[in-house]
Amino acid sequence: MCEFKDPTRCLLCKKNLFVFEGKCLAVCPKGYKVNNPPTACRLLNLQDMGVIYFPFLTMAVIITLVCICGMFKKKAVWRQGRRVKVSEQNTVTAILAGIAPLQFMAVCMQWALCFVFKLFVAGVNSYFVMIFILCINLAFLITYCCKFHGRYLPKQKMQMVLVKELEMSEAKKRYMLNNDHEFGTWYPRHDCWSMCCNPFLTLCCSFKCNKMYYSHFYALDMFKARWTDVSFYRKMLMWFGIAHFLLVDCYLIGISVTGMLHQDWN
Repeated sequence: MCEFKDPTRCLLCKKNLFVFEGKCLAVCPKGYKVNNPPTACRLLNLQDMGVIYFPFLTMAVIITLVCICGMFKKKAVWRQGRRVKVSEQNTVTAILAGIAPLQFMAVCMQWALCFVFKLFVAGVNSYFVMIFILCINLAFLITYCCKFHGRYLPKQKMQMVLVKELEMSEAKKRYMLNNDHEFGTWYPRHDCWSMCCNPFLTLCCSFKCNKMYYSHFYALDMFKARWTDVSFYRKMLMWFGIAHFLLVDCYLIGISVTGMLHQDWN
């Protein structure tokens, strides 16, 4: 069946053929599927993708339950002359650090879906959010490594090197000190976690993953880091948290509100 004013434009096709932009096709193009009843091609939508509803909320609930279970791993200690069992885990900290990567994963998914459904303005905004997250994570990681993973040569030994009383290679081998003594003596025992896994999560997901260092998660020693200059570490987390709220969280709230205002609820 064709349009009255334009006989070349189809309105209805024979069996096993489907209308697409005024033509009869045997197979719908990529990004389209046959409607019901099967007469034409239509755009794919979220229902066609077989999505899992609230996937990130589900993951957050699972992570929270795993962290709560860690509270039941207790250690026997003596308090006021009697033996009691206490949990060493900082459960709230563990939950915050555990669910931190979900926000970045959600933004990545939002960015991908925007381009799948050709929402280019929202997709560009999501892209900028991802850039802001990665920049904040990178700045945090550089600051943290310079402060807590760095080493230095004492002033007296440096003067000896300058007057040629001591070779630099020997000075570095024998007299180098850690910028932060307590953390410097702790992290070599957990170099895989502190030099590989945690920096990767911090950079690629969220700087909040760094909180796993002091979460005491399931009372494992790799999550019991200590710092000599702990006040600097707390201030660093606070200021980067403020930057994250202003550049990322507020941006995401703006995108969400704008999307709701332009949503056709009918």
